Amino acid sequence: MLRTFNFNLSASTKLYGMFQPKMLGIDAFRHTITPNISYNYTPDFSGEKWGYYESIERADGTVERYDPYASEVFSGVSRGESQSVNLSIGNIFEMKTMKDPTDTTQRSKENFTS
Repeated sequence: MLRTFNFNLSASTKLYGMFQPKMLGIDAFRHTITPNISYNYTPDFSGEKWGYYESIERADGTVERYDPYASEVFSGVSRGESQSVNLSIGNIFEMKTMKDPTDTTQRSKENFTS
């Protein structure tokens, strides 16, 4: 039975900014920034300390390491260490426009008469 693992770590947050020009029909701008950073690590499972790879000595005296599980249904274990750092930044821009004073579809409560 083969057992492998990897390690992942990530962090993200949201930053908000607001600007209210109150001119040219624009009531407010909102800018949302979403940065994200992650780190991934997979060790080298071909090392002797893991015990997955075996050695064979050829007739010419050279020693070759091989994975005896490579021909199995789920293949063998990975060879070589892997590390990666990923950074991404998301941006969202939103705008709110001023209410048109000639718009009669919505009336405030004080405009109603009883």
